Amino acid sequence: VKIHGLSGTLSSGFHIEEITYQSDSLEELSKIEDVEFRFNGIRCLFSEDRRLIIEEFSVASGTFYFRSKADPKSSSSKPSDKTDEDAERSEKTNRSEKAKDFFKEIRIDLVEFSKIKFIDVATKKTSRLKDAKMVNFHFLDGKVREVGKYSIDGLTIELNDFEMQNFNGNPADGFSIDRIRVKNHLEQWSDVQNIQFKFNGH
Repeated sequence: VKIHGLSGTLSSGFHIEEITYQSDSLEELSKIEDVEFRFNGIRCLFSEDRRLIIEEFSVASGTFYFRSKADPKSSSSKPSDKTDEDAERSEKTNRSEKAKDFFKEIRIDLVEFSKIKFIDVATKKTSRLKDAKMVNFHFLDGKVREVGKYSIDGLTIELNDFEMQNFNGNPADGFSIDRIRVKNHLEQWSDVQNIQFKFNGH
């Protein structure tokens, strides 16, 4: 992992111009650019009334490389162990509860990820996200006061047997999808286009 252009302090946050890293099995370098993190300072996290106030956590762009299995059908997959899955789910719940007990207040003004790409070096398929945003989440004294607002714009997913083009929407209004394609075991594609779902909010 290499970090370039780090500036900031533990009392207010930091900015990173670029983060690059390389997986052991890949030649390509994954890259994250223009990371901004502004918060109320590390001292407030360990004061008597612990508060985490994230004013902004944003990523301007990112490119991530990964390698999928060349032929998913040829790999022998073991049935999932439900006991292990339940234990993992329970552990995540416990961690979440501990975080709630640890902090008196958690406020998130803005979390935003823009211009994100996931590139499969095995299939050359690329999934893209134009923008995803969460604003105005507020947890105080053991209760969620504001659930926040969420939106996704320009999400396109390309996998071996599933494709989705241009998902846009939010929980308050609904969503739209230009196209969904699904491939069955006979290598045949089903196709649905211009999906619109509008409703009266969460």
